[in-house]
Amino acid sequence: YNDFIINDYQISFSTKTQYYHYRFQLPELKIAGNFLLYVYKENKKNDYVLSKRFTVNAGKVGVNGQVRYATNIAKRNTHQQIDFEVNYKGLQILNPKNEIKIVIRQNFRWDKTITDLKPTFDRAGEGILDYSFYNGETDFEAGNEFRFFDTRSLRSRMVGVQKIDYLDEGYNVNLYIDRLQAKKTYVFTDDFDGQYLVDHYENGNGAINSDYAQVKFSLENVGTEEVDYFVVGAFNNYKCNDESMLKLDPSTNLFQISLPLKQGIYNYNFVTKNPVTNASVQTITEGNHSKTQNTYEIFVYHKPFGSRTEQLIGYKILEFNQR
Repeated sequence: YNDFIINDYQISFSTKTQYYHYRFQLPELKIAGNFLLYVYKENKKNDYVLSKRFTVNAGKVGVNGQVRYATNIAKRNTHQQIDFEVNYKGLQILNPKNEIKIVIRQNFRWDKTITDLKPTFDRAGEGILDYSFYNGETDFEAGNEFRFFDTRSLRSRMVGVQKIDYLDEGYNVNLYIDRLQAKKTYVFTDDFDGQYLVDHYENGNGAINSDYAQVKFSLENVGTEEVDYFVVGAFNNYKCNDESMLKLDPSTNLFQISLPLKQGIYNYNFVTKNPVTNASVQTITEGNHSKTQNTYEIFVYHKPFGSRTEQLIGYKILEFNQR
C-alpha cells in the first residue's frame, strides 16, 4: 500500500450541521491503468471511510467513434449503439486482437458497462481495429433523462423543492411528488447524466458553506406491482440497498425516503432491482427512449503477452444528442 496522511482540512462555516471538509492531492503516478483510492480512519485499515475508482490514460492510441440508434429494428426506439475504431499504428503490438481489451461505460457508471469485445476487422496495414457490430454487441438501454432538484439555497424554494422546514436541529426538504415515467412520452430535459454538484447559492463556497438537509423523495403508488423501489444517482453510487430503498407510507400512500444530502444540484432516478443479478432496472420506473442524451466512454487497455498488468493506452468520450 501507498499510505498518506490527510491533514488538509477546513471546518464548515455558518452551518447547522458541523463538519470537516478534507482535501488531498494525489501524487504523480508512474503507470497508466485502473486505480483505487481508499480512505480509512487512523491506522485501522478495516475502518474505511470511502473508496474511489479512477483511471490514468497513457494516450498511446487514437480512438474515434459515434453513438447512434440501434441497428436492430426491435431496439431502435429503446437502445443506443456505439461504433468505433482504435488506431494503434506506431505501437508495437504482436497480437492486437488478443492483447487489446475494450470497456465501454455509460454515464460514468461502472455498473453500466460492456466488455469482452473482439474487433470485427483488423486492418493491420493501417494499424486500425474496427468495432462495428450488427447483433447488438454494443447496444445500451438508452434510459431516460434524469430527474433533478436544486437545494443550493435553503432560504427559498428552487427547482424541484416543494417545502423547506427550518428546525432547530437542521433542515428538512420535501421534493415534489414524482410519477412513474415508463409509459410516458419522452420529454427533453437538461441534466448532468446522473452527476451532482455541491454548491451554495448565496456564498458560492460549497465546500464549507453548504449545509446538510434531510431531503425527502416521494414516488406515487400505482398499486399494480409488488416491487421494491430505490432512488439512485452518482451521489450514492447507484447502489440498490436498504439505504436507498423507498418505504410505503400508509398515511400518504406514497413510497418515500429521506436522505441527508449536502446543498447542491442533484440528478436522480428511480429503479427496481433484478432479484437474480441485483442490478438496477429502470424499465418500469423511467423507461427507455433512444432520444435520451447520454455520455459514453471508451477505454482501451493493453496487456502484452507475459505481462501481469493491463495499461490504459487510449480513451474517448462520446456524446449522444448533445445539447
